[in-house]
Amino acid sequence: MQKNEKKSRLELRQILLILVVAAAFYIVFDLGDRISAANEMNAKYREMATRVYGLQLTETMLYTQIARATQPSFLEDYIRPEGKLVQPGDIPIIPIPGDPIQTTQMVNPVSGGETYAKWEIWWDLFFGE
Repeated sequence: MQKNEKKSRLELRQILLILVVAAAFYIVFDLGDRISAANEMNAKYREMATRVYGLQLTETMLYTQIARATQPSFLEDYIRPEGKLVQPGDIPIIPIPGDPIQTTQMVNPVSGGETYAKWEIWWDLFFGE
């Protein structure tokens, strides 16, 4: 009976060893999956951080434009010189071209005195006179 007890103990040790090795493999492979997922999340984080930075720059630029457009000095600095707007009391100057623009007259074709039939025109084209 001692051999049976030793054999059963040996089998119990082998079973425990197999379970420990299986658990170790599971932990190692799970760790690899988690590292891979973490790398993907880090890449997505960097991409989103870049997008957010670009959007923050756009927001800053738009707020700057809004602030500039709402200032009264904007009217004097931008709209009057570039927008060509005139205030009351200003005398607008309109440049006139030096030479007046010459127009060409359309000439209506004058019909000739003789009219020919179509077959006579073709006859003259092919056979001439």
